[in-house]
Amino acid sequence: MIAKRRTAVEGPEIRFPFIRSTSIEVEIGEVKDGEIRLKVTPEVEITSSDTNHLTLITEPATEYAVTVFVVLDQERDIQTSEMTRIVRSSPSPEELDVQVSMVDGKFDVNVNGMDDAESYNIDVISDRAGETQLSGSIRSFSVAENHATLEDMELSRKDSLTFYVAAKMGRSSAGEVRETDAIAIETPFRLCNWVEEESRLSCTGKDDLRSQILTWSVIGDRVQVNVKDIGQTDIACDLVKVLNVDNNLLNGVELKSFLSKFKNVERLNASKNRISSLPYDTFMNTPKLWKINLSENFIETFHKDTFIFTQALQVLDVSNNPLAFCGLGIGHLRTLESKLRILDLRATNFPAKLEGHWNALMLYYDVGEAPRIIHQEGI
Repeated sequence: MIAKRRTAVEGPEIRFPFIRSTSIEVEIGEVKDGEIRLKVTPEVEITSSDTNHLTLITEPATEYAVTVFVVLDQERDIQTSEMTRIVRSSPSPEELDVQVSMVDGKFDVNVNGMDDAESYNIDVISDRAGETQLSGSIRSFSVAENHATLEDMELSRKDSLTFYVAAKMGRSSAGEVRETDAIAIETPFRLCNWVEEESRLSCTGKDDLRSQILTWSVIGDRVQVNVKDIGQTDIACDLVKVLNVDNNLLNGVELKSFLSKFKNVERLNASKNRISSLPYDTFMNTPKLWKINLSENFIETFHKDTFIFTQALQVLDVSNNPLAFCGLGIGHLRTLESKLRILDLRATNFPAKLEGHWNALMLYYDVGEAPRIIHQEGI
């Protein structure tokens, strides 16, 4: 009598429908008999909806060996042959540099930092009072370029928007999709605070937010504001004489767009933003400015015509910028030499002891009081 024994057969097929930064979906071919076993090297956490569909919790840009076999008879130690595939998780979305700005009611989204991306997926979700509005408040866009202009005024008056941006790395012939996780960019619509007795509009930003779009609060020639003990209201932009937009991660274009709404502003605090350069006509519509604070930004140089529109300027703070002497040097002498009473150049790339025309002319011109030139650390 001859006893028949079951012999091992080839293991099931392995597919990866979606390969993301921190998760890889695994699809295992259908198995009629036996128990599916899975090994992953290096080890990872595994979640599953059923035995044929699993999700690996991964680290970004990491290679994994995924092995599958089926135990047909545990007592007799009979199993299929092992099937192994090597897969690499997608890069971290932190490599993406996403900038969101709003100009004339349109959202400009710029994505950089990942050369391998074939396209980008952008989901926009609105949120009001901390509760996501699901009905009609989710917009999805797929763009082939790293720049997109999104028009949707319906969303622009919500309390906040969150842009979820993911880079698509391509699709294999087997239909396996490779893409990064989505990076979330919050753009809160937060009203500025108005202090009437000081004519001061304070739009100071919050820490840890990558973008804040202040222009949402301006409608025509009026700006929506919060007033202590009153709540939300709106005032004429022409009433604003003191404007604080510090710590908002604004770039130069965004600053110009917002500042242009307030033609009577006299004092501007735009410190602690992400300004690396300013359009030459940033101050064209604010001729009454006499105090400008641009400290703690990333400014290396100014256009030679930046300050021709600030005939009333007396105080200029450009401290803690990588500003070189040539960036605020001879080209600005004729514009600034007879105006400034205070010039703060601490923690810039100016020489410790100013020499030549700049220092001599600043001290020579009589502006009513001796100008205070601050150019050394600790002064």
